[in-house]
Amino acid sequence: MSLTTTTVKQTVASVLDAGNATNIEDALSLIGLGRMLTPIKVVAASLTAADSFDITTAAFKAAATLTGITLASGQNLPAAQQVLGLVRVVTGGTTYVGCYAVAPVGATVVTAATSGVVGICTLSDDGKTLTFPSSTQATAITFFYLPVPKTAMSTIYPSGG
Repeated sequence: MSLTTTTVKQTVASVLDAGNATNIEDALSLIGLGRMLTPIKVVAASLTAADSFDITTAAFKAAATLTGITLASGQNLPAAQQVLGLVRVVTGGTTYVGCYAVAPVGATVVTAATSGVVGICTLSDDGKTLTFPSSTQATAITFFYLPVPKTAMSTIYPSGG
């Protein structure tokens, strides 16, 4: 009977979890820890009226003032890993104006006017798109978020572990 040996390849996450001093510096650099831990403030005040916005597009970046991140020419905002603050929405009408909590896709969205206190919008699973209730037609939004890692945590660590 012959036995085969399989080498388990480590992901970036497993390398970080192990805390091995030999690999940790490279793993932290791969994920961009500094960027991941720095909140980004987005004030997008001149948006084309819409119910959803892909925050990773050049058009969205052009309509926004950013704090907490410096982007090179041609570089767009990273996707959101976690939205930290409520989203302030301004629309042409007063019905949808207010603050919105962010929920995962599939949550029931409600307007600030419907709830009387706070509305609910959703963030796509990939962290790129904020979606507000139908007919919101937002023209300005403000929010704070933490970006996704530069390299996905599920990526196989380059050394193969």
